[in-house]
Amino acid sequence: MFIILFFYYLIYHYYQFINYKTAEMNKPPSFIYAWVTQKILIVCSLLFLAGCEKANIPNNGEDSPGTEIQNGRKVKVNITTIDDLTDLKQVCTRISYCVFSNNGKLYSIRHQGITDKDFGSPTLTIEDGQYHLVIIAHNGLGNISVESEEKIKFKDNKITDTFACSTNIDVESDTTISVELERIVANIRVTIPDPMPKEVKQMEFYYTGGSSTYSSLSGYGSVNSRQTEYRNVTDDMIGKNSEFNIYTFPRDENGEVKLTIKALDKDKSTVKSIQYEDVPISKNTCIIINSTLFKGDNTGGGNDDNINVKPDIHIPINSSNITDITNCY
Repeated sequence: MFIILFFYYLIYHYYQFINYKTAEMNKPPSFIYAWVTQKILIVCSLLFLAGCEKANIPNNGEDSPGTEIQNGRKVKVNITTIDDLTDLKQVCTRISYCVFSNNGKLYSIRHQGITDKDFGSPTLTIEDGQYHLVIIAHNGLGNISVESEEKIKFKDNKITDTFACSTNIDVESDTTISVELERIVANIRVTIPDPMPKEVKQMEFYYTGGSSTYSSLSGYGSVNSRQTEYRNVTDDMIGKNSEFNIYTFPRDENGEVKLTIKALDKDKSTVKSIQYEDVPISKNTCIIINSTLFKGDNTGGGNDDNINVKPDIHIPINSSNITDITNCY
């Protein structure tokens, strides 16, 4: 109601102003209408341009190519290994190179996709000075976005197999640096040995205790997140055992998550569900849960299920479980 009254208020004073200018300028009303409208459009355009002026900060959005400095030293970065592998394309599809100034502000950022010719070995342009270089390699559907050194986020808060390194660099001349990346996520692998019921169309994994935001300063997750992942159940999975992978950033050296698994039908109704308390997680570790989801009348519990922790498990990007992860978002 207030907006309507305000609108009529503006119209009233607009016509009052027209009548005033008509008498003052001794011009026909049509001329005054055009004159006033022109002035209003000029003022609105100036306000719009002022409001849209961009701050002088790197373009670091999920869909941006990144922003680099045009003049400076040439710093070539060579990623020699990721998770002890030299073929980077086996483990990641995207790499971001974040350069932070000493004050913690983002100085520049460069994003790479797996089809780039210099994937894993770009040349960055950086002015003389001391910087903090953070490299993130992952398999998400979009580029990372950077709020700060402590808040590096991923598209739609979906976490995949992710690797990183963080190092300080002193730029004084053209140079080449070599770095190694390590896995920074915990992988929770849920295996269901029982046949998948035909009425199940989707699996839901809801878990708390981990993080979907990464801190390059601590090397751990920086936010206590509530994460939900969905995995589609295809026709060829019916009647067979199944395996699903989800990821999170541990928030400290020895973390725990609470995990609820639901099997959903075509109407999103729950067919079966099971809950796991205090699932241990740590970086570069695969936690395997042998779930009894489809045994008996499971509506909760799950604490008696077999939970195995296997450190340093490498999961190739071309394996079936990773394909499932990247295709079902």
